[in-house]
Amino acid sequence: MRLYGDVEHTGFYEKMNNRFKIALVLKHLWNLESHRPAFLKLVKDEKSFEIFANGVVNHTSDLVTTALSKLPEIRTAQHEMRDVATWSSLSQEQRDDRTGALHENERTVTGSLQLANETMSMLCYLTSNATIATCFAKSSLCGSLAAML
Repeated sequence: MRLYGDVEHTGFYEKMNNRFKIALVLKHLWNLESHRPAFLKLVKDEKSFEIFANGVVNHTSDLVTTALSKLPEIRTAQHEMRDVATWSSLSQEQRDDRTGALHENERTVTGSLQLANETMSMLCYLTSNATIATCFAKSSLCGSLAAML
């Protein structure tokens, strides 16, 4: 959980990749009953937990915002491609550029939403524990958590 917060200052794609892997490890550990006390011990360190929780909230908000911002660009590109006359009037270089941008936007949306789903899943199983749920409900986190949801 500390590592989840620590990767905040890496590059965008590195942070996404690292947090996805961390979320998978946390999920595996959560499913091992013998590791639950370690989770409860970590949430008692208020500073570390707050960094983790803010990372979860901010990262999920950023992922959804990124995905939503790319959807209009995807739609525009798809409409351009369907208009045969307009599409044919573009040079091959322009069509290649727009096709490349479309594929990049589609990858960004897919990756962002997959990680957002994994993060929301993590939030769900962690808050199934009353002690951890109470930590997420502290006043310092409530506003940003409510806004993210």
